[in-house]
Formats: sequence, C-alpha cells, structure tokens
Amino acid sequence: MDLTFQSYTLSNGIKLIVKENHYTQSVVIRGRLSGGANLDPPEKTGLAAFTTSLMGRGTARHTFAEINEIVESVGAMLRFNCGRHLTTVSSKSLSEDFDLLVGLMLDGLTGPTFPPEEIER
Repeated sequence: MDLTFQSYTLSNGIKLIVKENHYTQSVVIRGRLSGGANLDPPEKTGLAAFTTSLMGRGTARHTFAEINEIVESVGAMLRFNCGRHLTTVSSKSLSEDFDLLVGLMLDGLTGPTFPPEEIER
C-alpha cells in the first residue's frame, strides 16, 4: 500500500494534503477548520453544533430538498460536523462527481441560509 501524500498550499493559504489512489473510482474529501464547540459563548452552549448542523440544510443556491436530491441522485455522501475544537466537512462520491460535491461543500461553508423551517426542526 502506497502511503505517499502530496502537500499543496493554495494562494489563499488553505493547505491541501492529497493521497491519490488510482485503484478506485471514488473520491473522499475531508476538510477541517479550527474552532468548534470550544468557541461557544458560555450563555450559548451548543451554538457551533447548531449552526454547523444547518450548513447543508439550505444555501444561497439550493434548498435542503435540492441538496438531498443532488447527493442521493449520484449515490454520494455529504456531511458537516462540529466537534470540540474542529468543524469538519466530508464527502464521498464517484470521481466523475467531484466538481458537483466540491460545489455543494463550498456552498454549505460560504453561503448557508439557515432556513426557518430547518431551524424549527
């Protein structure tokens, strides 16, 4: 098993660590952002987990139903999670759906709309 990783730094400072595996036709993406529940104000415990749970429930480009339909139609997985010190985003898809999943991930990270009907759930 090849354990070689490549590391890249984008012009905006984001660091990418890539492990290629040409034996499968799937792509797994995992992103980690510093900060999670440890940044909740004492009077708003759970705020980071709550907001993270809404990142994939509606964006400027797609409703929650549309996001689900897109992800399910290609047999992919998309998740946003909040831990104590990290917020994570992950996806798994066929390599042919890479651009689609990256777009949905970026939408959730940069343009969540926090729809009232999803907040009430």
